[in-house]
Amino acid sequence: MKFSFLSNLANNAPYVIDKLSPLNGELRKKGYLQLASDGRSRSILELASDQLDSASKQVEAHSNGKNLIQRLDIDFDILTNYVTYLDKENQSFISEYLGSYKVDIAYTFVDYFDGEAHRNSQLWHHDSVGHRLKIFLSPDEISHAPTEIVEGTHLISHYGDYFWDKDKRSAYQPSGEVIPVATSAEVVNIIDTNLIHRGAALSKESLRRLVVIEVSQPLKSFCKGRIGRRKQP
Repeated sequence: MKFSFLSNLANNAPYVIDKLSPLNGELRKKGYLQLASDGRSRSILELASDQLDSASKQVEAHSNGKNLIQRLDIDFDILTNYVTYLDKENQSFISEYLGSYKVDIAYTFVDYFDGEAHRNSQLWHHDSVGHRLKIFLSPDEISHAPTEIVEGTHLISHYGDYFWDKDKRSAYQPSGEVIPVATSAEVVNIIDTNLIHRGAALSKESLRRLVVIEVSQPLKSFCKGRIGRRKQP
């Protein structure tokens, strides 16, 4: 009885939290935004360029595919100031959506995988951390292998989805519109990872190279579900 009560409490907590601390602003409509890149965004990519190049060489050395995630070697104050700048320059879209927020971590992400999708992030999933935002920057055009999202699913509590396993994620049929979110040096993508989403399968000739900054608000992200759980780098 005690376990059942605690389990029900954990499953219902996201609904209560969203009532007490509602999501607001432009991000609430779709769960993602695409902004034009500017000098501040390009400067982050410039600071990360050597790290991305090094990671790319390591990934390319693997004939059947690999993903490499490394903590971004940039002063954390620079990253925090950049996120604050993005928020202020774009109608406070982060603080309106999350309330008071913090920058959790930043890292480089480089990958490609030949053949059939098999890695967790290539299957439909959410990141199991509530309403956390990921800010994506890339020096490359990635229209060939964008992140795909299921529109509207950021407003659903997925925390009761304990039954999901790899086979069921593979067979998942989206009920909402699937939107490809292409990345390039000209744009900055911001996505609520509570959206059901996936990364496309790639080829060695077209690496996916990203700088990722994660932003959260503790009240909206302390409950963790079971779908697509991934370790932090």
